[in-house]
Amino acid sequence: MSMHRDMSIITRISVTMLLWVIGVFVSYIGIAFVYPKVIGGSAFDANGEIFSQNFWWWISGLIIFLITVGVIVGQGTSPHYPRYERTLGFTVLTSVALLALAVFLTGGFLDSPYSGPVSLYISFFVLMIKKKEYPLYNTFLVLLTITLMALPYYYVYKHDYASVYIVQWKTTPLITFSRFAMGISLSVFGAWVGASVSDQTGQMASGRY
Repeated sequence: MSMHRDMSIITRISVTMLLWVIGVFVSYIGIAFVYPKVIGGSAFDANGEIFSQNFWWWISGLIIFLITVGVIVGQGTSPHYPRYERTLGFTVLTSVALLALAVFLTGGFLDSPYSGPVSLYISFFVLMIKKKEYPLYNTFLVLLTITLMALPYYYVYKHDYASVYIVQWKTTPLITFSRFAMGISLSVFGAWVGASVSDQTGQMASGRY
């Protein structure tokens, strides 16, 4: 594996991951703050107990986003293979956390438009395990993703709320079709990102070009 090709593939992975993280962040901003203005009100009724600390959830998401972008940009501007393995593992981990937070704040796994990308994440992790590429780490990521998806529902259940829900989306035609469009768009984008990163990471691991 030549140094030039090594650096080239690391840079491509960094750009792909950067586009995905920015896409998740910007799309959530659109759903949370822009979309309600477009439709003239809130698109869902939130569980007030869970969202009483909404400000701090937003701050946590912003911190995760900035850290992830900083690490990706740093790796992309100065790519080195040994450091790449560590930083890619870290950015995948933080992107899982950012995606899980977006899922939580938009309804949980059962109702969020980000549920499709979550399923794709798990699928690509399983694919990497099957290909025997970083199997232990990818097994950890599968278990972590599933745990993060389940935690909000467990929290609601443990606190004996009358209904186990995160948010309840309104069912007007505009909102329903908008949710469909958002979910499909995020899933297609997530599939492209996952396939690209999975393929390029596999090349790095195996030395095949």
